Amino acid sequence: MQNRILRSYSALESPWKTAVLAGYDGARPNKSFNAPTRVGSNPNSSIAQLQRSRLSLQGEEIVKNTAFGRNLINRRRAYCSSGITYHADTGDSALNKLVTDYCVDQWKRMGVNQSMQQTFGICADAMLPQYGDCALRWIRSEIGNPKSELRLLAITGDRIGEVYRYVAPVTKDGKTYYCGLFFDGPNIVSYRIYERWYDTTYTRPENVEAADVIFFIDPIDTGVRGVSLFSAAVDDIRSSHEILKATKDTMQQQSKMAAIASNNSGSAMDYSYDRQTNSDGTIEYQESYADGAVVKYQFNGDSYQVLRAEHPSQDFVAALRYLDQRGSLACGFPYEFLFSGSESGGAPFRGAFEIAGREIERLRNQVHRPRLDVIAYVTIMDGVERGLLPAKAGITRGNWQFTTLPSADAFRDAKSDIDQI
Repeated sequence: MQNRILRSYSALESPWKTAVLAGYDGARPNKSFNAPTRVGSNPNSSIAQLQRSRLSLQGEEIVKNTAFGRNLINRRRAYCSSGITYHADTGDSALNKLVTDYCVDQWKRMGVNQSMQQTFGICADAMLPQYGDCALRWIRSEIGNPKSELRLLAITGDRIGEVYRYVAPVTKDGKTYYCGLFFDGPNIVSYRIYERWYDTTYTRPENVEAADVIFFIDPIDTGVRGVSLFSAAVDDIRSSHEILKATKDTMQQQSKMAAIASNNSGSAMDYSYDRQTNSDGTIEYQESYADGAVVKYQFNGDSYQVLRAEHPSQDFVAALRYLDQRGSLACGFPYEFLFSGSESGGAPFRGAFEIAGREIERLRNQVHRPRLDVIAYVTIMDGVERGLLPAKAGITRGNWQFTTLPSADAFRDAKSDIDQI
């Protein structure tokens, strides 16, 4: 007996058996899941760029066609870029007023056909989540006139680099080109920007120096190009949208049908409708003695099942809410902030708003503020170069201020916000 136990123990301790017992289930393929591979794991590979391009189209569709996408964009613009103001801090109160007034005047029309703040918000909080990256390009209001006013032109991510080509990096004259970006070592020195022409045509590529481009990206890896914010939420958002649309169609059909009538003709009797001829010659049939919802007619012997109007049920609403919760978390914000906290308790609701506030601060400080600083610096130095501002030390010092963070109780945290400022 003891020898048999020892032999079984020895077999169990063989290298292969030990590896099976000590391994990870997630690393072994089964009938439901395949083992992961290295294909697409390189964020700069051709397949990763193909997926990035497709996801940008999916992100655009989500924003255009779903309440989820439009709501997320509106919340980001409201809290991250709406109401931004610049305050000069040169050490001279008179100079502070001069610089601030100059910037305010320039930024009123710095965007193409709109203000700088509006152009910046569209780029940072609408285009960036959709495409994964985008850019603002410096141009002059009068082409070729170096003394004319500066303008900022928004560049969508699909206009940076080739859309339909996915090739390996190419090195020429010491510069490496890949996906619309020219590199000198690790530094980006210029961008290739296309014009979007008729339909799906991209033409007239132009290599623009990096100094004339403000590139927006909020990456989660080391890829040179960004991926749509909706990448991990696409499946849940699309499922929620399709389920709701199908259920609305069902509800609409059920609301139209009141009963089913059976007769030999399978239609209404001749005297059931009054014939009315309109002035334009068209004919309308009005039901003469059946005031109410539509009555469905069938032949005798036909079989019909009348559906009961059971939608939307509580389970259906809960399922949609769960899908929206998953999509919200994948996009960086809690459900309570993007939609509603009516079913959350006080502590979970405030905790969700705390999480939303942290994400908004991250976007403000890591994505928005560095690029806003560039805009302020270029605007002021351009004013100095054109002789509209004095060339004094410290003239570019200043800071950007944002609106208050979302709060569960409006104005309750006003005093603490003022103290922090």
